[in-house]
Amino acid sequence: MPQILDLTQISVLAEIIIRGGDLHDPKANVRQILQNNYKVFSAKYGVYGLSVIINTTMQQSASYATLIQRNPIFNRKISLSVIGTLRAILKSAGFGMILYVTPSHDLPDHHTLAVFDVDPADVQGQLLSAIYATLPDTAADAIIRAFSQVVNNPHPKPRP
Repeated sequence: MPQILDLTQISVLAEIIIRGGDLHDPKANVRQILQNNYKVFSAKYGVYGLSVIINTTMQQSASYATLIQRNPIFNRKISLSVIGTLRAILKSAGFGMILYVTPSHDLPDHHTLAVFDVDPADVQGQLLSAIYATLPDTAADAIIRAFSQVVNNPHPKPRP
């Protein structure tokens, strides 16, 4: 089991979280794309979730441009949020989140975002279910709402 990012050790209101692609593309079924991509990223870690990029050098903040340069992705567009916004929107929809630390050689800041059920009124956000192996519709919709900013990728990685 990979390490879990300790959200008490970071500024959740300032820490940027990146997902490759335009989560507001009107021509795409973004919910279905997220659900199709909610999977095991690497057999090395063996956890279900979505691939996201979060700064792993918590002593220093990093802009999205720095993170993308350090973690090249193929997408020409990237969607941005901050961890606190994502957590709040998921919680209002009845979900909690875990961010597993799952770096790879090419993606040193890679994390896996997994969701589970919570009571939206529970301040502690205690798990009411196991981690989902498939992404529920309402969780996908909450993630789309949270990633409200879409920008051009300043350093798209060429496709092989």
